[in-house]
Amino acid sequence: MPRSPLLPLPDSQAAAVLRAVSEIESALPADGSSSHVAFVDRFIAAVYAATGRIYGASIYRRLLKQFAPHRGPGTVTLQRAVERFKAEHQLAPALMVDSPVATEDVRQPRARPPAATSFPNSARMASPQRDEEWQRLTELMEFQRQELAQARAREHAAQLRAKAADDARERALVEAAAVRAELQSAHDLARSRQETIDKLTAALEVANQRAAGDNRMAMLRVDGVRQEIREVEEKLRAATAALARKDKELRETNTMLDNFRIKSSRLQQLIDQQQKS
Repeated sequence: MPRSPLLPLPDSQAAAVLRAVSEIESALPADGSSSHVAFVDRFIAAVYAATGRIYGASIYRRLLKQFAPHRGPGTVTLQRAVERFKAEHQLAPALMVDSPVATEDVRQPRARPPAATSFPNSARMASPQRDEEWQRLTELMEFQRQELAQARAREHAAQLRAKAADDARERALVEAAAVRAELQSAHDLARSRQETIDKLTAALEVANQRAAGDNRMAMLRVDGVRQEIREVEEKLRAATAALARKDKELRETNTMLDNFRIKSSRLQQLIDQQQKS
């Protein structure tokens, strides 16, 4: 069977350690009047009372960062405290939980927790103070769960907005492609009309040579063609303006999409941090 992870501690054990640390802090405040040695001795005993296990210095350091981050004893202090505890309770060095030769889920069947005199307000003694501490821990856990749910809801909403922005971007791209096609068509029409004008101009010159009477008719036809060209040019200008607007909308949509992605990444980081905590 694979070994179960040593940390984090189950909720019940973590609650017991937290209550014990509160009692130790009351007895040994971190104001310089007490040493790290006394605190570490009592902390190791509290962890053993809650878990029935003894760990190595590295695990106790991680537990201290979780339950008493303002306490920073050195590695030597931790190791010596572990050795003192094992010697006092006749625990074999090979039976440490995080020792290389430790077996899965090792417990100490023959060792007893520290005497009740080590903790005047032991975890086994019911008191309003521990009940209040337990209530505070429960409320804190519930608050974290609510924060996680809200973060996930915000992430979902951000994902929906990002999807809407993606859809809007796709529509803008389609519309921009249609406008470009319309613009190309207008260019082709203008070029065709220009070729027609060139031909008509040549025909007009020939007609001028043939007969003055035909000149008026040709001029009328040229005027009609020029009117069509003006109309085509108006359409061309309108299509150009529409393309500019679509390009602007596309840039705005891309900016909005980038913002949504940044927000979604920040929300994911927040969720990851909250899940780790």
